Amino acid sequence: MVIVLILQYQHRLKYSLFGYTFLFGHQLHHVPPISEFSGEKQLSKWATTLMLQQDISLPKEYKINLSAHWFSSELLGIYSSQPTGYVDFGIKKTFFKKKLVTQLTISDIFNTNRYKAHSLSEIIDYSYDDKPDSRRVGFTLLYHLGGNLVKEKNGKTDEQKRL
Repeated sequence: MVIVLILQYQHRLKYSLFGYTFLFGHQLHHVPPISEFSGEKQLSKWATTLMLQQDISLPKEYKINLSAHWFSSELLGIYSSQPTGYVDFGIKKTFFKKKLVTQLTISDIFNTNRYKAHSLSEIIDYSYDDKPDSRRVGFTLLYHLGGNLVKEKNGKTDEQKRL
């Protein structure tokens, strides 16, 4: 199941908002069943992912991008993970009639991305709590050199003319 919601809004003060949301649902099964002291155990669990992205255009050639990701608890082999999520942020500014573009991006801005899970087995009592190195700051500077792109001619090549 996939649900997509798209929202677009234009404010009269040159502020615009564009966003989309994806909601994925799926059921995961662990096959073959797990051997336990009490017999075999079949594991299954529903999992959902929610992604939300907002692009906000502001006056004076500023653009803001917010991207949120949330992952529900899911089955990872014999482990059940805990829900997790994170938010990325970016701001972009153009100069000189859009020839120069500067962009600052920060991933996992609230430092919330974690991987936690615990074993669903009676035999193995194991859990983990991992904090990946998910925070990144990036700065991009892009300058467009030259003029407009030249359109390719639709003429035939020498090889095509001989045929």
